[in-house]
Amino acid sequence: MEDLLKVGVITTTHGVRGEVKVFPTTDDAERFLDIEYVLLDTGKELRRLNIQNVKFFKNLAILKFEGIDNINDIRRETTAWQEYRNKHKSNVNWQFTADDARTKLARLYPSIDA
Repeated sequence: MEDLLKVGVITTTHGVRGEVKVFPTTDDAERFLDIEYVLLDTGKELRRLNIQNVKFFKNLAILKFEGIDNINDIRRETTAWQEYRNKHKSNVNWQFTADDARTKLARLYPSIDA
């Protein structure tokens, strides 16, 4: 089996055209612009999804996959993954440096300028 790198976690769907919001787990979210496809781990299999379009919103990447054109299609693809994670009570392992935390969470803390 080849080594795989986890580049993100699907957080939710986006709109009705089959897009998903992805929280990047890489050091550079713009890496999604260079990736041709991702493998969705359903718990039973790795499902190849070809990336058709990438855009960014706040700290998330919004991905559109080839052949997935509406919200029902993407829900069907991600349901097995969600059921597997829920069954195994999987937790998200959020780890980043303090500097990254300041950047990622800056909008939560107001800046006080004297």
